[in-house]
Amino acid sequence: QVGLLNYDQTPIDTLTYSEQYKNASMSRYPDASDAWYFIPPTPNSTNTYDTIQNIYINEYSADNNDLYSNSLGQHEDYIELYNGNDHAVNLAGLFMTDSLADGFKSRIPSTETDSTTIPSKGYLTLFADSEGNSVLSLDFKLGRSGEQVGLLNYDQTPIDTLTYSEQYKNASMSR
Repeated sequence: QVGLLNYDQTPIDTLTYSEQYKNASMSRYPDASDAWYFIPPTPNSTNTYDTIQNIYINEYSADNNDLYSNSLGQHEDYIELYNGNDHAVNLAGLFMTDSLADGFKSRIPSTETDSTTIPSKGYLTLFADSEGNSVLSLDFKLGRSGEQVGLLNYDQTPIDTLTYSEQYKNASMSR
């Protein structure tokens, strides 16, 4: 908890917070509102962030047994993202989820931005392995029987989402 108190110890403003993410700040957005978000730090200035656009869920596999492997040679469920912009986009701090009702499922780490930046018109594959084996690991697995997948901005607004039905072994769905 953090509190700002008057001289007589009456609260002016207080905050109770939970787990924090490395290289991210918890900020009121917009300034002075009651809404708190994990956004890039903006000390001594207005709380703001660049809205991420034109990043698409381009391909996924919810039952990957030998289609595509991660850096450890493991065949995990995966989600491929495509950057439709004319500039590179760093996804550090954004959220991926397999339930649009729970956007906080997995946060893309901000510790290795060379691994979480998608070049212009490029691709980035994230692995839904729920194991945290790498910076590209997500904290959930994809359900073979179908579910939702979402890439969400810092404030939980959707960048791209999809709902899929039952998947076949060693098959991917692509745009």
